[in-house]
Amino acid sequence: MNPGEAAVIDAGEPVAVAAVRAIRAVDVAALEEQLRERPDLATARPERNGVGRTLLHVVTDWPGHFPNGAASVAALVGAGADVNAPVTGPHAETPLHWAASSDDVEVLDGLLDAGADIDAPAAVVAGGSPLRDATAFGQVVGRSPARRTGRTNDKLRRGGPRARRSAGGRLRAGEAR
Repeated sequence: MNPGEAAVIDAGEPVAVAAVRAIRAVDVAALEEQLRERPDLATARPERNGVGRTLLHVVTDWPGHFPNGAASVAALVGAGADVNAPVTGPHAETPLHWAASSDDVEVLDGLLDAGADIDAPAAVVAGGSPLRDATAFGQVVGRSPARRTGRTNDKLRRGGPRARRSAGGRLRAGEAR
């Protein structure tokens, strides 16, 4: 394995099952302990049926909004997780794509603060950015981190020419960035 290359482990392997269970059970302390015992977990890709995703993808998986999601992101990033690591398989979405499609703002903020690329391509919808996923899945709040970071150059089109922002700064139907 080359430096920086993620280990692929079977998603049914006990260590992968335990890490996923800790994230979904909101047991950040157990996740941190597992990361101390197996530092490679931070970058590993539990794989099932030819699709590999990182533990950051587990934190951001639909429907999102796991309690302490931001703390799980911080634990994984602190242990070396790559916030821009794509899924391996038919789509190459990053954890930010998944958090955007669930409108999980706390996790979005944690990923952006850790350096996630808001313009990363590969959305399940037309191969676009996380903002395209947010729009395609009808999410509104998740687009606010783009404004917070000043990154609003994504070309989002929702059926029509560019529109103007409403007085509150929110996108309106048919609007593009």
